[in-house]
Amino acid sequence: MFSISPYKLNMYLECPRKYWWSYINPSTRSLQIIRPYFTMGDHVHNSLKYFFNLPQQERTKAKLLELLATQWQKRSGIDGGFKTPQQEAEYKERAQLMMSGFCETEDITVQPLWASDKLVKVSVSENLDFMGKIDRVDVTPEGLHIIDYKTSKEEREDEWQLPMYAVMAKRFFKQPVAKLSYLFLEKGVWLSVPANPAREAMTIGRIEQIVSNMPHSQDQAAWVCPEGEFCTHCDYLKEFGLDPKSTSVELPQSVVAG
Repeated sequence: MFSISPYKLNMYLECPRKYWWSYINPSTRSLQIIRPYFTMGDHVHNSLKYFFNLPQQERTKAKLLELLATQWQKRSGIDGGFKTPQQEAEYKERAQLMMSGFCETEDITVQPLWASDKLVKVSVSENLDFMGKIDRVDVTPEGLHIIDYKTSKEEREDEWQLPMYAVMAKRFFKQPVAKLSYLFLEKGVWLSVPANPAREAMTIGRIEQIVSNMPHSQDQAAWVCPEGEFCTHCDYLKEFGLDPKSTSVELPQSVVAG
C-alpha cells in the first residue's frame, strides 16, 4: 500500500530528485532543513490546537498568547533555524500578531469536531492511501467544514490539499463534507469553496495516475531533476554541498530535523 500526502505529492511534482532525497535515499530520507518559517508555523498550529481543546470559558487572547510562548520555549534559537536573535524576534512578533488577530476577529467559542496534529490516513483504492494533518474540522448544519491554517504571507491555494482533505474527512469521520477553507492568519483572510464530490473523485483518479507513473526503481538515476544534475535550487545540494550523483551522504545533524 502506497501512502501519499499533499506535501509529498507537491514535492514529487516539483522535482522527482528532491523527492528521492527526502523519501527514498536511506541517508537523507525523513530529514528536513530547519527553516524559521516552518518553526513559526509549527508553533502557531500547535497553539491553536491546544487552544481549541480548552473549555470555552478559558479561551482568551491572553491564554492563546501564553500557549504560543510555551510552544516557543520548546524550540527556539539555532534549534528553530533562527540565524540571529533579531530574526527570531521578528518571527515571534508575526506569530503573536496572528494569534491576537485571530482572537479579535474569529469565533473562539466554536467547539470543533477535530483540532489535532494527529495524522489522518484513509484508503482510497486497493493500493493507495491518502494521509495528512487536517488542522480543524467544524460541524455545521450543512455538513463538515474543513479548515486549514496558513501562516505564509502569500495567499496561495494548493491544487491538491483541500480536495484530498475532503476525501479523507468524509471517509475518516463518516460524515458529508460541506465546505473547505484556508484561513490565512497573517491577514485574517478566508478562502472557502463548497465541497464538490465530482472534483474529489477526479482528484483520486488524477493522483492514482501520478503515483502509477512514479519510478519503480530506488536508483537515483530514475528520479530526474527537471533543472538538471547541478540544480542550484535543491536544498540538499545548495545547503549541504552534496555531490548530486552521490547515493551515500551524511548530513550534519545541527541543521536538519526529522
